[in-house]
Amino acid sequence: MPRNSVRAAPHATRWDKVRLLCIPLIVTTLVRGFGAALVYHIYNVQGSVHTPWMQQYGWNSIAGSLNWLWLFNAWDSFNFGFILTQGYHEPNYTYLPGYPILIHFVSLIVGDVWLAAFLVTQVFAAASIVMFQLTAEIYMPRRDALHTTLLMATFPYITVFTTLSYSEAVFFFSTIAAWYFYRKRKLAVSTVLAGLASITRIYGIMILLPVFLSMWKAKKINPYYFITPIATLAAWGFYCLITVGNALASLTDEGAWVQTGINYGLLPSIIYQGLRGIIVCCTGPPNNNFDPAVLVAVALLPFLILGVWNLDRSLFAYTAALFALLIMAAPVMSLLRYLSFVFPVWLTTRVKNGWVTVLCMTLFIPLSLVLWVYALTRYFIG
Repeated sequence: MPRNSVRAAPHATRWDKVRLLCIPLIVTTLVRGFGAALVYHIYNVQGSVHTPWMQQYGWNSIAGSLNWLWLFNAWDSFNFGFILTQGYHEPNYTYLPGYPILIHFVSLIVGDVWLAAFLVTQVFAAASIVMFQLTAEIYMPRRDALHTTLLMATFPYITVFTTLSYSEAVFFFSTIAAWYFYRKRKLAVSTVLAGLASITRIYGIMILLPVFLSMWKAKKINPYYFITPIATLAAWGFYCLITVGNALASLTDEGAWVQTGINYGLLPSIIYQGLRGIIVCCTGPPNNNFDPAVLVAVALLPFLILGVWNLDRSLFAYTAALFALLIMAAPVMSLLRYLSFVFPVWLTTRVKNGWVTVLCMTLFIPLSLVLWVYALTRYFIG
């Protein structure tokens, strides 16, 4: 009997871990399913979906009979679709190719670009939830990690931008997973994922910062780790060079978006223009107006960043550097979205009381559905 009980214990532990990992996945799947049904009901016209985006981009932008895919596409989603169907043209070089490449390969299997985009987003969204929870378990007890993951996964900006066909899901997964596998000393897997992060978002390369600092602290710097992410980003720069003659096209193309009235850099706007900088943002072109909630987030986020200091000094450097970069250079109207996907911040939202988690979720989930509807009505939410 004792021998059997010893054997059973590891299986019970593994089952408990799997069960806890499944809870956030089940919750987010139900939220997305209910949200899709609700949004479909709102935009149902004579038995089929009809959104304002269909008028903007034409009925045939999403081919075939899968017009329910309109529920999962808005704003930047269509830029990725154009890249896949028409190739890169300025100013779309600002969208790095990590996400489009994944969609392309999946589309070869399913035969439809928009269905492929939907599948890639949903798979990576689910994978990012699992990977975040596994990472959280490194820093806190398993139950606390579950509560933290539930808060993160149902937060409105996380929910909406890992539901719509955006690159956030791939970026979120790759940065979290790169750090997780580094901590588990699986460097080959980690460096490939760091490469994916670098080729998905231009600032994804910054995931190398905590890895380097951690290696420096351990006095075991492995230079081979950095080859893959740097090489992937360099390969993209070379592609830009031979196609448009500018290796930094992803950066310079941002200037074309500035000409449309999009304001970049919250801190520079305030430093150089004072309150007038905010007023200009607030009175910009329709759908590009400044959201005052950005100021609240920027004011509160430093407290969470300080929490990362107590959690992991290497992740603190990554979080603080990325926060500084975003408030200096990111589109002001998209700042809340970008800040939401700085994953170490969520590791500081440790909740031990399950009822507090439930209370937050009852607030987050309805707001997520509202933001989803807003995005489909061509109201910019980030």
